[in-house]
Amino acid sequence: MVIFFFKQKTAYEIKECDWSSDVCSSDLFGFDVDAVESPQKAIEKLSDYDLEGKLPIVLADLIMPTLSGKGIFGGLELLEEIQKTHSHVPVIVNTAYPDPTIRRRALFLGATYYINKPERKDITPDKLENQLNLFIEEVALCIQNVIQRHEIFFEREQQNILREELLSQLIQSREELQKVGELVQRDTGDIRFLRETSDKMVHNKSLAKMAETIVQFAGSEMDRSAIFLIRREKVSGFYGYDRRPDHEDFGDRIRSLHFTLDGAPVIQEAVTSGKGVIKRDPGDDLGSALLAAFGDSPPEHTVILPLLVQNMVVAVLYGDVVSGGTPPRELDSLEILLNLASMSLEIQQQHAIIQRLRQGS
Repeated sequence: MVIFFFKQKTAYEIKECDWSSDVCSSDLFGFDVDAVESPQKAIEKLSDYDLEGKLPIVLADLIMPTLSGKGIFGGLELLEEIQKTHSHVPVIVNTAYPDPTIRRRALFLGATYYINKPERKDITPDKLENQLNLFIEEVALCIQNVIQRHEIFFEREQQNILREELLSQLIQSREELQKVGELVQRDTGDIRFLRETSDKMVHNKSLAKMAETIVQFAGSEMDRSAIFLIRREKVSGFYGYDRRPDHEDFGDRIRSLHFTLDGAPVIQEAVTSGKGVIKRDPGDDLGSALLAAFGDSPPEHTVILPLLVQNMVVAVLYGDVVSGGTPPRELDSLEILLNLASMSLEIQQQHAIIQRLRQGS
């Protein structure tokens, strides 16, 4: 027989009962007890316990019917099956069969304890009750030990889980701090760059120098960047830069571009609205001329920012990120540079007007 013991008000249970009604009583030293008559029913019970979320402790006789129908050591077969299908369940094997080889076999198969029980035919009636009481006490102590070990194991498992969670959170926090540090460093670099270039941009009279400064700064954010001049309905490539290796000829390809504004709808939108345009997978909106210049690397993210002088768009900054790249982050720094360039061009325009007026007078 197989007995299942459960600690009262917990999820422990034990099974085994064949030789003494005392062990199968409903209250054994604080344990609830259940029992079945065969190893096959014991396996079925264990499956039910799994579904109910119960953890039983199994007390099994060594000698009882086998699962295979052959032999007499059904307890060994049950132990082996439990190790295969319910390895988390502790098993206590008890027997009056005094064979050290079988004992070693049971322990090898994973028995938690192997207990010798009294053989009634070898004990006088006056000593039988005392021997049974000692045996029952030993069973109870083994069960208490198993429960205590499981509780300690559970606590350690919980500590390990908590430790892993804390470690994971620590690693995640370090990664987030690293990203924040990188952003702060990059933003600090942007601010330093703007501080160093703002005065130059305002006083710089060379459009080529301004275009170079803007495009190279955009290159820290985007794979390709270019300045296109807008005159009436015509678009002309002025300056281009590709930060990817083996694309040094991108600037030459940009300077060779000349097309009408309606030939590139995405640029036309920025010029018409006077506002920045951000698009994902612009496709044909780029126009055939730009697509031809990009070759086999169409953009995945596109940014177009206008440069205005006297409320008129005179140029646009084009930037993109190819497939697999990171979308551009905040574009405030680029817009500041374009505003500085716009201010510089307006100052130059006012100086030119003043100069002509002086010459006319």
